[in-house]
Amino acid sequence: MFLSCKIGSCQSANSTTAAQTLEHPIIQLLLDKIKSDVKTEGGTFELSDTNEYMSLSSKYDWGRTSIDFSKLKSEHIFGDLGNDGIEDAVINVNAYYGGNSEHLILYVFSKTANDWKLVLEVNASDKLLKDCDKGKFYPKKIEKGFLIGESQCFKDSDPHCCPSLKYRTTVKLENDRLISIEKKKK
Repeated sequence: MFLSCKIGSCQSANSTTAAQTLEHPIIQLLLDKIKSDVKTEGGTFELSDTNEYMSLSSKYDWGRTSIDFSKLKSEHIFGDLGNDGIEDAVINVNAYYGGNSEHLILYVFSKTANDWKLVLEVNASDKLLKDCDKGKFYPKKIEKGFLIGESQCFKDSDPHCCPSLKYRTTVKLENDRLISIEKKKK
């Protein structure tokens, strides 16, 4: 289903709350944040919403921006990030800014008494997260209060497609930032 929307005047047509999909408050918070970040010419975008997937796209004179995420819980990470007894969620969002510019954005949410709140958003290419100059961090699980994942890093001689350095990376949430605290070669 595609909807043509004005920023702030469109809502998801499908708010499935089945056990295998993200909770509606997370989806709505994520959509609100993404819509507020999308820079559009003329203030319009398209929203595609299915039971399993959501895509938000915007047209510019120079191309098209697309921001996509899965609504399936199995595609994201849940657990106690920070060992504070509060459930957290790390939601993976793919952003395409035209050409071959692709970004993985991580949105971290924390459960509150009645709802969820957005704690932070960080690009998976952030140096503090991956602990290398060029590459990305791919989150895998939350374990003992830490986010565990893989940093894929580039040597200067690596082609754009293929990072040759891979590390098991441990990340902690500190002062509303995700910071790499340990990196082990795989």
